[in-house]
Amino acid sequence: METVRYRGVMHGFVSFYEVMRSGEMAMNHSVRFLGEAFAGEVNEVPEEFEIAVEQPPQGIARIKEEAEAYAIAAFLIGRTTWSQFHNW
Repeated sequence: METVRYRGVMHGFVSFYEVMRSGEMAMNHSVRFLGEAFAGEVNEVPEEFEIAVEQPPQGIARIKEEAEAYAIAAFLIGRTTWSQFHNW
């Protein structure tokens, strides 16, 4: 069993794995873990709880990722708001 925290990401970031590097990292990690689990290569649950922390991309990649996250959030909020007013 593994617990990984992806520092500095928005809720639901894995859903945007095609545009966000952090989401791609998490998706790849999940796929790798599931492959190992199905192959019987996963160790038993450890005695002590451990958490791995993945650092976000740095520099221009970080700025790009944050801009994409805010753009996606703005789109989703706008779409929800529009549908609420449109349905009145």
